[in-house]
Amino acid sequence: MDDVIGFRWSVPAQGFRLQKAKVHGFLSDRAPIDAVLSDDRSQWVLTTGTRLGWPFEKRWYEPLSQHTGLFRTFADLPFGDPRAILEFANRFGGLGISRSAHLLTSDEKPGEGSAGEALDDWGREITAMRIAVEAWDTLVRQDEAGLAGLLQWEEYGWASGWRYTPPSEWDGKVRYAGPNLPRAPSPLRAELLRADGGVLKPDDISSAAWVLVQGWVNARLEGKVSPKLIYLPADGRQVLHLTPGILLDAMWLQFAQAIDGRFVFHACRVCRKWFQVSHKQADHRTVRREFCSDPCKSRDYRRRKEAAVRLKAEGRSIKDIAAELDTDLETVKKWVGARKGK
Repeated sequence: MDDVIGFRWSVPAQGFRLQKAKVHGFLSDRAPIDAVLSDDRSQWVLTTGTRLGWPFEKRWYEPLSQHTGLFRTFADLPFGDPRAILEFANRFGGLGISRSAHLLTSDEKPGEGSAGEALDDWGREITAMRIAVEAWDTLVRQDEAGLAGLLQWEEYGWASGWRYTPPSEWDGKVRYAGPNLPRAPSPLRAELLRADGGVLKPDDISSAAWVLVQGWVNARLEGKVSPKLIYLPADGRQVLHLTPGILLDAMWLQFAQAIDGRFVFHACRVCRKWFQVSHKQADHRTVRREFCSDPCKSRDYRRRKEAAVRLKAEGRSIKDIAAELDTDLETVKKWVGARKGK
């Protein structure tokens, strides 16, 4: 499916910064979940500081092909830490949910008009993705006890089915500090998953959970991914691509691909970025990958080698060093011996 999806996104060359602002309406129709259009309070936004409507230099890249687990990296963001969001935005770009904003001066007075993505909006979107990914992971693990914490079978006489009950916290990981606790990313959150036609039964919670996750993903893709003809200069022809509108849409499309392909993901041992390691036909060597890229693999190698030399100088045995660094004995001996000139 990768060859029919085309998406490029940009990162401001000067990067984003965090600044307080008075925010107003959205600059596109991509309003986040349960977002308040405007209010009187000041709030933190990600902004380039560029005057609204003025151009600025951008770096372009292809998120879906270059970062195969980007949706999971996004879902893992600790949105209680604005620095983590800023780091993500400066690496991958904004979500595409900019509002018009008046940046506040040092004395809290409205200054120039600019564009900014509110941290509250990011919090809602991170939570939406995290809840959906957690539900999918629970399904993949075939964890019926975990599913029982999400769905309850209800009988009403005139209707029966499964009802989703959004948790206020998921294992302590979802704590949104915004004005309202974010709800589940779906119109299904307050509705009954109807058992019409016998498709959903009281003894089949897994099917109900799949319907729930499917509904969440479909709701986030509807009207957000469009077929477009794209001209490829290298081939001298036009090809038909599915094209997301913004980075947020692209990550939900990537999530849909992961569900369809039953992809497996690992978090890189060095940078903690998620990456796809296999799909249903992948070999065992691919599944064992621990690094997202060769540079991260090299950084880990140097880190372990330097640590081995330091631990040996502290009097630690080769066996202890190998165990602590999760490295075989012969490699540790080579590292330490090479440092001593042996």
